[in-house]
Amino acid sequence: MNENAPAPEVRVLKAPPLLLGAVLMFWGWQSGLPLAGVALGIVLESAWVIKVRWEFSDADLRRIMTFCTMFAFAAMLYVFTTSQESGGGFKGAPSTVGRAMSISSLKTSTAFFQWLPMFLFLFVAAQTFSTRERIPLTAVSIISRWRSLQDQKHGHGPAGRSVNVSYPYFIVCLFSAGIHSNEGSTSFYLGQCCLIFWVLWRFRSRRFGILVWALALAAVMTFGYFGQRDIIALQQYNGGYLARLLAQFMRQWADPMQSTTAIG
Repeated sequence: MNENAPAPEVRVLKAPPLLLGAVLMFWGWQSGLPLAGVALGIVLESAWVIKVRWEFSDADLRRIMTFCTMFAFAAMLYVFTTSQESGGGFKGAPSTVGRAMSISSLKTSTAFFQWLPMFLFLFVAAQTFSTRERIPLTAVSIISRWRSLQDQKHGHGPAGRSVNVSYPYFIVCLFSAGIHSNEGSTSFYLGQCCLIFWVLWRFRSRRFGILVWALALAAVMTFGYFGQRDIIALQQYNGGYLARLLAQFMRQWADPMQSTTAIG
């Protein structure tokens, strides 16, 4: 075996042009933040035109990730403490503080998952405008960093594992776009089908023709649409059935000839 033979080139899986911009605009549309989605998408897609790149070290990437985490924490703290206008927050009578905090916690958790593309945007932009096409796992994972330090102590050297975060960011944007009230519209399902179709196009099997591949994917999406619609109907039916069952169960413990009051 030749020790001087060059190492095999590792293929970098990164999103094709315009994909991240499209999914960010889709996220902004579904989340009620269209201007934010358009602005973030334009910034990321401008990397295909702007050729200026910066060299970020692993420490720089960790600082950027820490900043994104602190930004998310500050935003969630702001949402939690300013939601008393809709019945949340800390203010109010002592008897209603528990309910208010529950409402604030629900709004905060919903906002956190819905705003994930904004929280992670700076980190993704750092990779997009960086000289390297992949991010070391030590910059995003505490466990990977700990293992790397342990390997260095034992003289094994750094692990050297890295990943391109464009596709994980695409998944995050799709996930966040789905966190909104269901008003019976099919725009989200159709939009995500188009985006998934776009992503899977480059990974399609070459053993079959394009028509066969497209028909198979269309059949899966069609079955998925009717499947999720039936699941929603089943969930609504079960909710009503359980409510009636609970009412019938409690009726046997209630005496219609007696009532309880707080007089005296």
